Amino acid sequence: MAITNEQLFAFIRKNPIGVGCGVISLAIVGAMYFRSGNLPAVELELEQLTNEGARLSDNVKNSALLKEQLEELTAANAAIDGRLVSARGRFDNQRYFTTLAEASGAAIVSQSQTAEPKNASKGGFVNVPFNVAVQGTYPQVMDFLRRLEYGEHFARVNYSSVSKVPNDTARDNVIVTLNLELLGRP
Repeated sequence: MAITNEQLFAFIRKNPIGVGCGVISLAIVGAMYFRSGNLPAVELELEQLTNEGARLSDNVKNSALLKEQLEELTAANAAIDGRLVSARGRFDNQRYFTTLAEASGAAIVSQSQTAEPKNASKGGFVNVPFNVAVQGTYPQVMDFLRRLEYGEHFARVNYSSVSKVPNDTARDNVIVTLNLELLGRP
């Protein structure tokens, strides 16, 4: 039972809407079939674009205060740089301890910059090591330590010892020996 071309054209003329819908349906099914292979790649691209959009949105939202934050960081760095010692400035570094002792009423028994600082870390800072011995009454020595703690430079005490002064008739003087580091630049 073969259908001739004339019978086919007659059928199409009698049912134009049904034939049109069938052709469109076949075209849609064919397009879905050929495009279904691209579905994972398109979903991946959508996910990447969504992530990129979220990142850009966060950047715009977070950039509102960048200028103020940069100014704050610049001021903080300037404050830190003002409190650093120079690793090569032995005289100025030792004068710092003498100034603290004079202000507290204690006396420096001995002081020395013990070694050259090691290479700078990633931040460009070095620890400048010192040995300092201070003699005075207990309140004077405590005042010296307080001034060291809240002083001009960043200090870290690694080791300390307290002892009585030998042959002290008043028995109120002590010696504090400190092994400490000041934060500095090479």
